[in-house]
Amino acid sequence: MATASANLSLIIPEATDATVVRTVYNINWELIDDIFNTVSLTEFGYLDGVTSAIQTQLNAKQPLDTGLTSIAALTTAADKMIYTTALDTYAVASLTAFARTILADADEATFKATVNLEIGTDVQAYDASLTSISALTYVSGSFIALTAADTYAVRTYAQVKSDLSLNAVENTALSTWVGTTNITTLGTIATGVWSGTVIGAAKGGTGVANNAASTLTISGNFATALTVTEATGVTLPASGTLATTAQLHTQNTDTDLDATFEATFGKHTDKLSAFAATTSAELAGVISDETGSGALVFGNTPTLITPVLGAASATSLALTSQSGCKVYRATTNQTIANATATKIQFNAESYDVLGEYDPTTNYRFTATTAGYYLVASAINYVTFPADKKIQIYIMKNGAIIAVNEIESSIIDYISAFILSIVQLSVTDYLEIGTAHWAGVANDIRLGEGYTFLSIAKLY
Repeated sequence: MATASANLSLIIPEATDATVVRTVYNINWELIDDIFNTVSLTEFGYLDGVTSAIQTQLNAKQPLDTGLTSIAALTTAADKMIYTTALDTYAVASLTAFARTILADADEATFKATVNLEIGTDVQAYDASLTSISALTYVSGSFIALTAADTYAVRTYAQVKSDLSLNAVENTALSTWVGTTNITTLGTIATGVWSGTVIGAAKGGTGVANNAASTLTISGNFATALTVTEATGVTLPASGTLATTAQLHTQNTDTDLDATFEATFGKHTDKLSAFAATTSAELAGVISDETGSGALVFGNTPTLITPVLGAASATSLALTSQSGCKVYRATTNQTIANATATKIQFNAESYDVLGEYDPTTNYRFTATTAGYYLVASAINYVTFPADKKIQIYIMKNGAIIAVNEIESSIIDYISAFILSIVQLSVTDYLEIGTAHWAGVANDIRLGEGYTFLSIAKLY
C-alpha cells in the first residue's frame, strides 16, 4: 500500500444502469488503505442493508434483558402459564380451564359460587358454639352441657347427677323400693288402697278412724259436719262443748231426733242464721235456686271484688272480625336506590280480615277501628355488601315512629326486622319503609317468608 497521500477517482455507477457514471469523488487512498487494514470483509459485510444512521436503528431495538432472554427460551403450549423460579428466571406451568374461571371471578361472592363455598348454601357459617362442640372428645354414657356463652363440655351421668344436686337420690326402682324414714312432706294418694294408721292433726290429717262396723271415732279439736244415716252410730264426747249450727236429722223415718235436739239446742226459725259460720263450699251443697251453671252461682252477671280466678276450662278465645292482616312482596324483587328512603311495596296478601290493606296503589294499612295494634315486619336484601348500613322503619300517617338499624358483616343475603305496638285511630294508616348505604342500588327479595308485614289488633 502507498504510504503517501494520493488522490484517486472513485467511480460510482448509477443505480439504474451500472454503465452510467453517477458521481466521481476524490478519495484519499491512504484512508482507504487504513480502513481495509483494520476492518475485515466479514465485519464490513455487517453494513449490508444499513439504510439509516446505525445509532438510530439501534435505538429502535429491545434492550438486552436477562428476564426476557429467559422467557424467549421457554417452550409454550395451550393451557400453560409462565412463572418465576428465581430472579429473571422463568418456567412454564399448567393453567387449566377451571383455574382460569377462578381467575376470571370479579369478586369474593362470585369466587365462592364458583367453588361451592357460599355460606348458608354450601358450607356452614362460622359459629363459636359449633367450634366448641367439635373440639369435644367422645365419652360413652355422657351429655353435652353449656358451661358458658358458646362454650360446651362433656358431662358424664355422674357429673350430671351432681350438677342437678341429685347425689342423695338412691338409684332404686320404685317397684323394689322398701321405703324410707326420711320423708318429711306428705303428698296426696290419688289411687290405690290406703292401709295405714290414722293421720293425726299434727301431721295434717283429720284424726278420723272408720272401723269395719262403719263407726267413726273423732279425736282432737275439729269442726265436724256429720250426715247421719240409719246405719251410723254417733258417740258424743263425755265432756266438753258440742256446738251445732243446724238441726240434726236422720234419714230413718222411724227415728226422729228433731224433738230431742230442739229441746237441747233450740229451734232455728231464720234460715240465714243457721249459715252464720258456713263456708261458701258448704252453701253450694244446699242452695237449690242459684242461676247459671257451676257449683254455686248467684247470678248470670255477678260483680266480683278482687277475685282470684282459677284455670279456665276453655282452650281458646274466638275474636269475631278482629282487625289483622299479613302481606308480602311477590312477583318481582323491589329495587332500592342507594341512600334513598323508599316505601316497601307489599303487593300480595296472605290474609286481610277487614280489607284494610291496599296492595295495589298506596301499599298501606288503614285502620277501620281504633285501638292498639301489634306491627311486625321484615325485609331481605339480595347479596348485600359487607360493612354497610340498613334501616327499616314504621311510618304512621307518613311520619316515622319506629326505626331499626343494622350493619352487614359479610357479603350475603341480609334481613332487617322491626316490631312495635302502635295506637291507631280510625283512618290512621301504617306503611313500612327502608333505606341502605350499600353504595349502589340493591334489591329487596320477594317471597312471603322474606319480605312481609303482619298487623294484628290487640285491643
